[in-house]
Amino acid sequence: MINLLFRKDDSNRILRAITYAVNSAFSDMTQNEPQLVANLVCLLPRYINRIAQSNNIRISVNGAFVHALPLVICKTFPDKIPGSVEIGDLLLLQTMVSNDRITKQNALLLQAKKGNKYSKADNKNQWHLYSNWPPFIYGRRSGYLMGEQRYICEPDMYDAAKYLFINGAGCAEQYELEKVELRHQIRCDNCGLLTAQPTTPKLSRHQCFIHELFNFIQGNAGKPYDTSRLGKGGWDQVVNDLISATKDRVSVFTDRASASFDAMTFQKSGVFLAGASSKHSLLKECYDMQSSHNFSDHNSNDGPPNFDGGWPEEPDYPEDSGGVSIVEFIVNAEE
Repeated sequence: MINLLFRKDDSNRILRAITYAVNSAFSDMTQNEPQLVANLVCLLPRYINRIAQSNNIRISVNGAFVHALPLVICKTFPDKIPGSVEIGDLLLLQTMVSNDRITKQNALLLQAKKGNKYSKADNKNQWHLYSNWPPFIYGRRSGYLMGEQRYICEPDMYDAAKYLFINGAGCAEQYELEKVELRHQIRCDNCGLLTAQPTTPKLSRHQCFIHELFNFIQGNAGKPYDTSRLGKGGWDQVVNDLISATKDRVSVFTDRASASFDAMTFQKSGVFLAGASSKHSLLKECYDMQSSHNFSDHNSNDGPPNFDGGWPEEPDYPEDSGGVSIVEFIVNAEE
């Protein structure tokens, strides 16, 4: 039985907002995977931040899109090519705040795949990483993390890192948005967006992405992490790595773009912010840097950059590469 944090009216508003955001983000399947992820990073904060919320529950959502994310190397990859793989396309973070104090944090790392091949992944090395989490080294596009070794040996990693299959918009019945209610937690048919656990020999435990997001916001999905317990390995360390690298990358590009007041430089770097700073935001300093430079030529809520020529394979400044796209949900629940 799912533990529901929100009251029914709050739950229905949140679920509708998620549905609008997700269906809008993935409405054009001619776009490539990075563009689809960028759409989601932009639209989740836009739709959720503007809904009416009750006094006992308040949610704020922020996002940072980073193109050219960290690549990792592993000696036990089953295939020689490719020699490195992406660690993920999107990191979801949930921060629970009670009486102005952080009480719990969850994270979910997603590897996006465009298409409907739900049973097997097309990259055996990526699958090996997510299935087994062997020792790995950060490779290219990892910024200051390049060359660092990590090893995750913990339970529940199937909940921590999953595949996200994108094959059109969300549940067919959810186009009737006035009928989107908690009953959809029970059954979900004809869904074009599914998450899957990286089990072998086949991927398993497929779930509707809209429902997984809703459960994640409540703290009922993903894997807990604690950045006060850092070392050379473990889920806590890897999540902290990705947050820190993303903040570093976004801050560098925001600083350069702000100083020159060149919105296109900021966008073409494959980096943008969405949402707004909040007290317990892990991306807060990036927004503070943006506002301190009065970067008025770029409104982070206008929408994600859209390049007709496609996304560049390499960032404009390779030495600054690093980070992964992040959407963070800060949930304030008063006791």
